[in-house]
Amino acid sequence: MTDKSERIAIIVPAYNCEKYFEKCLDSIVNQTYHNLEIILILGNSEDGTDKIAEEWARKDSRIHVIRQTGGRLGTARNEAVNATGSDIIAFVDADDWIELSFVEKMYAQMINDGCDLVLCDRNNVIYGPDGLISEIKPVYMAAMDDDAKSVEENAELIRSVEVSVNGKLYRKKVFEDNDIIQPDIFGEDRAVMHFIVSRCCRIGRVKEILYHYRKDHGSNSVTSVKTYYTAAECMAYIKDRFDTVGTYEKYEAQLATAFQTIASLGYSNLRKATRTERKEAESARSRIAEFIEANGIDTIGRRYIWGSYSLRKMAL
Repeated sequence: MTDKSERIAIIVPAYNCEKYFEKCLDSIVNQTYHNLEIILILGNSEDGTDKIAEEWARKDSRIHVIRQTGGRLGTARNEAVNATGSDIIAFVDADDWIELSFVEKMYAQMINDGCDLVLCDRNNVIYGPDGLISEIKPVYMAAMDDDAKSVEENAELIRSVEVSVNGKLYRKKVFEDNDIIQPDIFGEDRAVMHFIVSRCCRIGRVKEILYHYRKDHGSNSVTSVKTYYTAAECMAYIKDRFDTVGTYEKYEAQLATAFQTIASLGYSNLRKATRTERKEAESARSRIAEFIEANGIDTIGRRYIWGSYSLRKMAL
């Protein structure tokens, strides 16, 4: 039987998520693993989110409410990590939900394999304008197919890991020992996830869908052009973290793929800029091109030339 003596912190940033928050909290409170610290980080919502959080905190002593002091999603998660006394942490977004066995199965894998990080599979649950589920897409994670326990065994884990910090279980020491701080820029979790994987001594996997990511009209900010203004800063942040510990050159090929993905997302979404957004969008696109060119992204013996309007031009 799994040892349930360790308290595990579930960190939930919550802002303007009244329509989805109850479902999220219900999935956390009713976990089959009971020794939980549930930290709700509130960001001055304009709807009933804060009221829901306070009501649930009154009903369950494991729930602690923290008022965010500033910043955005990255800062909220950072504040919660600093506040918790638990040695194991997980992140759940307030419009998502987890299987009731999420913590128990992930923790069992962590203990059985002596892991710093445990991954699981996930669903993208897509809702239509009518509020009904229109599609469910299992997220294929190449990292889940590999038996390697660390990047020392297989460096490709850096490139193949699913980049959200949600739906994973971590030893808090990974954050403390490596100064993991999520920045308030595009892809705040993408900015740290590749680095986290590179710093874990052992990585485990539960090959089941235990996390459900909600994607619908109005619940997710990734559709905003402004979200991608800092795509270049995200790439620079990733490179700086690997440079800091002297491993950038070691994993340069794997990180090139990450940079290509970020740049492609940035370019394709910045093209959607309205007339009033155009100046900032063009500046953001230029910064992406400058980063890629300055760092000579090269994964297959050819260099990508990242012009301001073309991502796929290649030169020998």
